Amino acid sequence: IKKHTDWVTALAFSPSGEQLASADRNGGISVWDPDNGQELFTLPGHKSAVTSLSWRGDSKILASSSEDGAVKLWEMQEGKQAKTWNAHAGGALAVSYAHDGRLITCGRDNNVTLWDASGDKKRSFEFFGETPLRAAFSHDAGRVFATDFAGRVAAWNAADGKRLGELDANPVPLAARLAVAEKRVEEIQKRGNGPSPSLTVAEAELATVTAALETAAKALETAKAEQATRENEVARLKELAAKSSAPPDTDAKLLEARAARLKARAATTNATEVVETKTKTAAAARDKLTQAKAEDPQRALNEATAAVARLKTAQVQSSVYRVRESLAAKKREHENLLAAITASREAARQSEKDLAAAKDAAAKAKLKDQAKTLAAEVKKHEAAAKKLAAELTAERTQFEKMTAELERMKSASTGAVKQSKL
Repeated sequence: IKKHTDWVTALAFSPSGEQLASADRNGGISVWDPDNGQELFTLPGHKSAVTSLSWRGDSKILASSSEDGAVKLWEMQEGKQAKTWNAHAGGALAVSYAHDGRLITCGRDNNVTLWDASGDKKRSFEFFGETPLRAAFSHDAGRVFATDFAGRVAAWNAADGKRLGELDANPVPLAARLAVAEKRVEEIQKRGNGPSPSLTVAEAELATVTAALETAAKALETAKAEQATRENEVARLKELAAKSSAPPDTDAKLLEARAARLKARAATTNATEVVETKTKTAAAARDKLTQAKAEDPQRALNEATAAVARLKTAQVQSSVYRVRESLAAKKREHENLLAAITASREAARQSEKDLAAAKDAAAKAKLKDQAKTLAAEVKKHEAAAKKLAAELTAERTQFEKMTAELERMKSASTGAVKQSKL
């Protein structure tokens, strides 16, 4: 398929599999028949690079997002624009449909936004960190996820916008996480009703970020003062340039002053952004300190114990998955061996028939050698199949025990919670 004259920035198959949409950095969108590569529609409208494509579940509507800030909906009956709206100032970076027709988008305004099927805004989810690059629903549309350049993945409840937390894009292995969780249980039990070590950490963290915020605030004041000086200098030179008696180098000085003013304005903007970021960080640190001061030792122990139980269940579940995959692979291998045995036996029988019918001595000798080779192959395959059958039996037993243990652990975690004691 050849069409785009610039980078292809998005591709998406329709859920029906009957259409393929592609988009490029120039803002162009094409819809193709994937069976023969024939172009079905050209969808003009975006003024800048298309960043994402998403199909509605019935394949009748295609959604697109663009660096021009717009989200557009395209109907596939005639290939025309059905709806457009400005979703994100500075650029819309992603759009994704839910099964019920709602859409989730994110953009350079640092917002993750939920829209209904008609494109009316329902709510925004504030995203902390770098610019969100992608946003998507969970399979049941109950949760919203977004991620950024730093690899952070945030999650919210789609119904009320409540932030649920963050997912680790590169999680620590289960064994290591379990060791940390068990160590925390041990620390809480040793501490009893004493203060939490996290209180000291939270106090130190708040002191550090507060100092950083004060430094950033001073830098902002310095930047503002510098900008005021540059603004005044430009104003002075403009007044001077308007006079008939202005020195000949006034225009050159004015040009330099405007460049310095531009630089000062950028420095003030950057300093303001730093202060805003540091302010949010300090607020988070204060919240963390408040939580550390209010921590209930008994509740903390119960939560830590529950975390250990969850991680142990996850370990067993992971093991069950690996054994299931191993069983499936060995079952396929065993079936292949049985098929090879059947084929070798059939070939051996045919060789015996050919040997009985052969009259030439050389042919008989060759057929006898072939029969021996086939017999050896049968024995080899039978031995391998027998060994594999024993392994399958042992792994099935292990799988059944692990599955039973997993169900027991799940039942225990969903049943009555046993309180751990300090």
